[in-house]
Amino acid sequence: MPRQILVTPLLAFLLLSIAGCATQARKPDQGSELAASKAIYEKGKAALTNNDFEDAARQFRILGASHPDSPFAVQAHMELAYAYYRAGDTASTIATAERFIRKYPDNPNVDYLYYLRGLASYDETIAFITREENASNPAMPPMSNLTTHYFTALANRFPDSKYTQDAKIRLKHLREKLAGLELQRAKAAIERSDYATAALHARAVMENYPNSSHDREAAALTNMIYRMLDIENQQGKKQNIVIPVSGNEPPRSVPAPAANIANEIPRVPALKTTAKPAAKAVRDRKIVIPATGASGLKGKSWLQQQTPGSYTLQLLGTANEQALVDFTRKHGIEERAAYFSTLRNGKHWYTLVYGSYPDPVSARAAIKALPPALRDQQPWIRRMSDIQALIGAGL
Repeated sequence: MPRQILVTPLLAFLLLSIAGCATQARKPDQGSELAASKAIYEKGKAALTNNDFEDAARQFRILGASHPDSPFAVQAHMELAYAYYRAGDTASTIATAERFIRKYPDNPNVDYLYYLRGLASYDETIAFITREENASNPAMPPMSNLTTHYFTALANRFPDSKYTQDAKIRLKHLREKLAGLELQRAKAAIERSDYATAALHARAVMENYPNSSHDREAAALTNMIYRMLDIENQQGKKQNIVIPVSGNEPPRSVPAPAANIANEIPRVPALKTTAKPAAKAVRDRKIVIPATGASGLKGKSWLQQQTPGSYTLQLLGTANEQALVDFTRKHGIEERAAYFSTLRNGKHWYTLVYGSYPDPVSARAAIKALPPALRDQQPWIRRMSDIQALIGAGL
């Protein structure tokens, strides 16, 4: 009969120790694992240097999956978000940044990920606005609120971060662009004679983006829409909208985003702002108006003679009549321009229009054909019947 081996507690302990040593011996050496993760990280960095962002992202994903506990894993996570950003992958940039924020909330560089997700959203939003600025009826960018949330979160949580000041400047610029887009939407609604919608967009400029450089024009537009609604009410059309008229604020200059604020962030071109020369104050000076006619600046009588279904381009609105006259002389447009006055907050407001066109298509083509100096005024299309209604009402 075979012998039975008696397993004592001591023998069992020795057997387990031997098995444990054998298992430990099969584990990879920590030094070799560190070397492997470093090699992958260096490949990713080299791909970034060569602007091969797709390969860089692939290397950093491999490192995170195969060596999650490596000292290089955290840095690779940040580099992955940056690689996505440089590749123009907004969704992946934001998702990667938010995973880092959740996983490493106390990391000393977490403010960079707050900034990067905001920057990715900002770039997407500005690109959308740039496309829509040339549309006849522009849409609002879907990521604008998200961009505002991201940059505001950075400023609130990390007020002393080196990225916060740049985020604030970009946020201010975004608000300016959004206010301008809302104003453009209001003008498009006026072109359709949809005054209720126009009122909502004009009010949005002042309510959602207060103190923007578009406040003054939005207030003037709101005032004009109010008069048009009043005229329609007098004609028996039902309107159920109340539009408060905001006070005027002088235009404010918009600072450009800081360029290359950190080595990790690509350079952002400075914003180009065209400063319009302020009209000099004219006191006790007689207004010199060119004679009405083919060779002079036209007035209300010419506007009232136009076909009500035609269109014109509004170039300028001002409380200074002489500045309007000087503007037409400077650009040599007296023969095709006309102006009329209305009352705004009890004071005269002068509006300069240009040409007469049979339909909106012709009017848009005329805008593209204008000299650059006039296109800089951002002319917009108005129905001749609307202007004639204002003149006829004596408002």
